Formats: sequence, structure tokens, C-alpha cells
Amino acid sequence: MNIGKQSNNLTYVLLIFTFFVLQGCTSLQTFPGVARAGDTITLAVGSADGMSKQSTNTTAIYVPDAGGSYPLTIRSVFNLYPDKKSRLYTSTSATLPVIDSSDHEAWQTVMVIDLPTDLPLGTGNIQINSVADFPTVSSHINDVPISLEIVNGAGASSVFTYEFGFGSSQAGDLSLLEPLPHAQVTPPSDNTYYGAIELRLTLPTTAEIPLTEEHVRVVLDDMTPSTVSNRNIVWGIDNDELIVMIMSPSGYLQTIESRFSIVLLPRFSFITEPVITSLKFFDVDGEQVSGAVPVDYSVTLN
Repeated sequence: MNIGKQSNNLTYVLLIFTFFVLQGCTSLQTFPGVARAGDTITLAVGSADGMSKQSTNTTAIYVPDAGGSYPLTIRSVFNLYPDKKSRLYTSTSATLPVIDSSDHEAWQTVMVIDLPTDLPLGTGNIQINSVADFPTVSSHINDVPISLEIVNGAGASSVFTYEFGFGSSQAGDLSLLEPLPHAQVTPPSDNTYYGAIELRLTLPTTAEIPLTEEHVRVVLDDMTPSTVSNRNIVWGIDNDELIVMIMSPSGYLQTIESRFSIVLLPRFSFITEPVITSLKFFDVDGEQVSGAVPVDYSVTLN
């Protein structure tokens, strides 16, 4: 098996951001805290829901304390998740406030920025503006300037070189960490418990062949630190209709646990948002019961 050897600065970044995940917070400082003009820096920007590097979604500027402002190039935005075997997935996890106040899985959003080469020496801060949503328990990134000091020297953009076997190396591709275009299915939040939830959705795509399970992935948000449902998921495709069944043997499944994403193979794309054609709720004995209706759910393309 090939073992990648990421550059030291990326290794330290991953370690420091894993720490930030403990609190789901927005960093008040870059990593590293000082940099040269032209360097690559990284920021922990909280548990952002729906953030991307597209300029219509998120922008960033550097504002020196001495005055002026400099637009920044956002190179990559991706999410980091804690190890599922760690303390962060227990019922006493420090991530519980993040999950409970955002109704999504706990993650730490990471932003990678290539600094311009003409930044002046001295202290300042990075100001970010994003349309992404944030947990109500933490500050929105738009309200949190992130300090950075520019020091003397010629900086360089990092290529994140890694070894992929037999001494060979190549530049890392941060875009591989970014989410593919996907449909996000977001349920309402309520305090009712169920044994199972079944959804059926249309999949209007550019595919010219019938879709099968090899063309689609269903990614369920993991909220288990905050729930006791012991839920599991099965899904399949029937005539371009996606069928998703989420089940709890204990009958403690919450509606919010039916949040998931639908990811297509990159050669396909959605034409329009999938539509929920059927939504059913069941108790622990398998009897159908009342619950939310399709219009209570949000389905968006991201």
C-alpha cells in the first residue's frame, strides 16, 4: 500500500484543526500566526454549512492595521471530521453543542489561502464574508476577524508535495478534498421518535442510461454523538427513483437524522433538484405513523 508523506506544515495543520473540532469554534488566528507575502496559510473557520471557494459564496480580504485592504485568493475549502473511534463520538462529546445547534454532523471547515506577494509588513487581520450557515452556538465567520502578521522574506505557494510510492512524489491536489456537486436533503427538527423513515426521490440527471447504485452515493450525516437511535441506512435505485430507508432497532430515530446528501459520479450532474415523491414514518413495530410531510424537507443543489 502506498503511504503518502505530506509536508510538515500540512501535518501540523491537520493536527491543529483536529483540536479545533473539539469545540467547533472559529479560529481567531491563522496557522501559522505569521507568514511571508506569497505564502500559503490555512484557517479554521468554524463548522460552516454550505461554504465553498466560489466568489459568489465566500470572499476574503486582508486588512493591514496600517490601512488599506487586499483581496485574497481562496485556494480550497473542505471539511475535516474527527476519528469515529475517538471520544468525540461518545455521548459526552464536546461536539454536542455544534450538532444540537446546527442540526448537522460536527465538522471543522478549513480554508486554504495563497497570500498575495505585495502584502505590507506588519500586523493585520483577515476578514471573511460568506453566505454559509453556522451553528447558533458560535459566531458567524463574517463577524470574526482573524489576525495575521506579515514578516520579512519572500514567500512561496505550497504545492503540498507527497510521496506515493517507490520514492516518487507529486504535488498534492486539494480539490480532491472538496465536496463534489451534490443534492442536500435537509429535514425539519422535531422531538418525536420513530422506528424508521422511508424517503423516495426522483433523480433528474444528465445520465443517458438508467442509473444504478454504482452511479450514486448516499451520504448520511452522522449525528450519533447526540442521539441514541443506533440507526442504520439502506438505499437503492428503482427506475431512476432513489429509495432511502433509515431504521432504528430501539425506536429512537429522530427526523433530523434523515439528513443526507446524494452524490453522483462526476460525469453526471443534476438537471434540477430531486423531488421527494413519498415520505413515510414507522414506529418500532413497523406500523406506519404520522410525521413530517415532503414540503417540510428542503432539497437543494450544492
